[in-house]
This record gives sequence, structure tokens and C-alpha cells, in this order.
Amino acid sequence: DLQHDYNPYFLNHHFDDDDEVVHIFINQARYDNYQPTASTTKTSTTSTSTSTPTGAWASALAKASRYEALIQLRITAKTITFYAKTAVAKLSTADKVSLATGTMWQKGPCVGNTAAISSIGFPGLCLQDGPVGVRFADKISVFPAGVNAAASWNRDLIRQRAAALGAEFKGKGVHVALAPAMNLARTAASGRNWEGFG
Repeated sequence: DLQHDYNPYFLNHHFDDDDEVVHIFINQARYDNYQPTASTTKTSTTSTSTSTPTGAWASALAKASRYEALIQLRITAKTITFYAKTAVAKLSTADKVSLATGTMWQKGPCVGNTAAISSIGFPGLCLQDGPVGVRFADKISVFPAGVNAAASWNRDLIRQRAAALGAEFKGKGVHVALAPAMNLARTAASGRNWEGFG
């Protein structure tokens, strides 16, 4: 359905990489910008180019663009994996232990912290409570408890609450918000049911 038989390049080239094929499809479509049909490729002597692809060619271009987006995600994942492996290779055993275990309760600016590792330029992580606002911080908001927010049955409000909470955590330099509580309340008498959504 990509209608590439009119281009001899496709007939004489063996592709080892799907990414190359997709990029060729995209570039060819954007350059030609027309729908090849029997009338335009065999009998017509005048150009039928339009400003916007139509029909099967437009569909093919849309499909190629989706593949291009997937390729970019795959390239990004490969890049992240490469850098992660490179960084881990530079870590000592002590660095790995420090990264995995942290510095214990409140041994830093947050309730949970991991130490910085200078050999890889890792600044450390700050993990902070809580379910209704940033714990142990000034000039922050106290949001409605999870159980009260859930009682509204309003998804838009829940999303706005979450976005505002996240913005305040980020504003205070917190890397990981230890919230919201996603537990299902199984015991009615549990004193911390209010942190979750019911």
C-alpha cells in the first residue's frame, strides 16, 4: 500500500534496516507529494502534484510517520540503555550499594535520600512524603485527603490535584514524591485509610 513500484530505487536496493526503509518512504512521500495512479504514472504528461497528499498515498504517509515516531522511541530507549550501562560500568561496589540502599531515614534534605556519585555526575535523589502535600516544608499547600478527593467522583479534579501536588514537589527540589497512596482499604479501622482513595 506504499505504492513504491514507480521508483526503481526500491526495486534494486536491498534493505537491512527497517529504519532506513521508513525514512526513505517518508522522504519520498514528502518530496513527491502526490498519489501515483495509472493515469499519473502511465498516461499523463502533465504534473498532478497537489499541496496535500490524497487517497492511498496520504494513508501511506500517515503510516510511515507513525513508524517514524516508533523508531524515535526505539532510538531513545537504545540511547538511555547505552548511557545507563556506561554509567554502571564506572560504579564501584560501594557506589552500587549506596545507590540501592540510600542514606537511611532523614539523613539529608528529605525523609529518604540517596548519596551523590561524583564519578558519573549523579546528584543523588530526594524522596519525600506525603499524601496531601510536601512534608517538612514551608510555604506549601495542604491538599484534600485522597479519600475526600475520591468521594468527589470527579476525574478532572483528581487530575488537577495531582498536577498541583507534583508541581509543589518539583518546586521544592523533590525528585520522587512518596505519594499518592494507592492501597485499597481492606480494614475499615485502619488509621491511614484517608491517605488512599478508598
